Amino acid sequence: MQVAGAGVSNRGRPRLPIRLMVALLYLKHAFNLSDEELVERWSENVVWQFFSGMAYYTPKLPNADSIRVERKAPRRRHLHM
Repeated sequence: MQVAGAGVSNRGRPRLPIRLMVALLYLKHAFNLSDEELVERWSENVVWQFFSGMAYYTPKLPNADSIRVERKAPRRRHLHM
């Protein structure tokens, strides 16, 4: 049995484990954190790392650059008169 999206990406960096991504999404919404706050608090909290499926403490989120969400500038609306 294969799970869609599991395994190694054909392009770019390796995918992060699904358990880690779901845990980060839950923690972000449960504690109302920005992406930057989430990465900072996760890297300091052993319990959050265990909850995320990590086997041992690590001071940095694996592939932390892939977690960040780029903020897009708001689109300007042009009013037609």
